[in-house]
Amino acid sequence: MNPTIEEICNAADYTNLWPMLQSHDGALCRQLLPKHYQCPISHVAPEFAATQLFASIEADEDSSANLAARYAAITAARLIENGMPTYFVSQDFLQAMMMSDLQGIEWEDIRWPIPSALFILPHGVFQTPDDGDLGFLAIARNDADVPFAMKGRSYAAKNSSIVVCGAATQGVMPLFGTNVAETDFAHFENYPDILEYDEELTETPFGWMLQQVPHSVADKQFEFRMVRIALSLMMAMDIRPDLRKEGEILPSPSSNQRKSKSERVWSPNWLGRDFKLQRSNLPDGGGKSSPRLHWRRGHVRRVVCSPGQTPKTIWVEPTLVG
Repeated sequence: MNPTIEEICNAADYTNLWPMLQSHDGALCRQLLPKHYQCPISHVAPEFAATQLFASIEADEDSSANLAARYAAITAARLIENGMPTYFVSQDFLQAMMMSDLQGIEWEDIRWPIPSALFILPHGVFQTPDDGDLGFLAIARNDADVPFAMKGRSYAAKNSSIVVCGAATQGVMPLFGTNVAETDFAHFENYPDILEYDEELTETPFGWMLQQVPHSVADKQFEFRMVRIALSLMMAMDIRPDLRKEGEILPSPSSNQRKSKSERVWSPNWLGRDFKLQRSNLPDGGGKSSPRLHWRRGHVRRVVCSPGQTPKTIWVEPTLVG
C-alpha cells in the first residue's frame, strides 16, 4: 500500500519511506535523486528533500496541494530540468548568510550561476516558527513563458518570479513554499509587511478554488527569511566561486567502481566547507569606553569601484567585534 501525501510529509523516518516511493514511481525518484551522496552526520540526507519534493509533485498532480506545496512542486520541476544541483552548506557559512542583508539589490542585479539549486542545511541552525529544524532550502528562477514539465504535462508562468521551498525535519508544519514576483521585488525588503493574505486551493461545492486566507506575521516573516537566505546562497556562488567545491565519485570500496554512474556514491558538493566566520582581534582588557562584544551584520550590495566602471556585486562578511 502506497503512503499518502500526509504520511510522506510527516514521516519521522524517511529512510524507510524512500524505498516505498521508488516502487511507487521509480522514474520520478531517479529524477529527484540522480546521485547518491556520502552524507555528513551534520546534515540531513538528500533523500529527505527528495521525499518532500516527491510529495509536493504528487499533491499538485491530484489538485490537493496548498500553495506551499504548489510552489514546492514548481521548484522541484525546475530542479529536475537542471539535473538536481545539490550543495551541502557548512554551518559557519549558513550562519554568515543568516547575518547578512541584501542592500539595494534589484531584479536585474541578480546573477544566477545556475538556474536552480537544492541546499542541504546543517542541523540546528535554521529554526522554523514552531521550533522545527529546516533541513533544506531549494530555489529556482521561474521565468515567464518558459515552459517546464511536471508528470508529463507542460506548464509556463505568466510572470517571472523566484520560487523557494524548504521542509522541517520536525514540527507541525513541515513543508514551506513561497515566491517573489519580479513586480514585487522592488518592495522585497518590506515583503513581510505587504503580504497579509495568501491563497490556498480550497475544495468548495463548485470544485477546487483559490481563496484568500489570513497569513500569520510569523509565517510570512519566516518565508521572507527563506527567500533572502536562499537568494543570498545562490548569489554567493557567483560572488565567491572559491566557496563552491564540487564532489567526485568516491574511490572505495572497489564495488563502487563496478556500479553504474547513477548508483555510485559521491562525495558532497560543498558551499563554504572551509569558510570560517570572521572574528576581529579582541582587546586584552576592556575599559568603560570599550564596546560590548557583538556581531556586525554583513550585507550583499552593488558598488562602483572606480568612475566609469560597471557596478559589481560584493559581499561584506559579518564580523564579531568588541
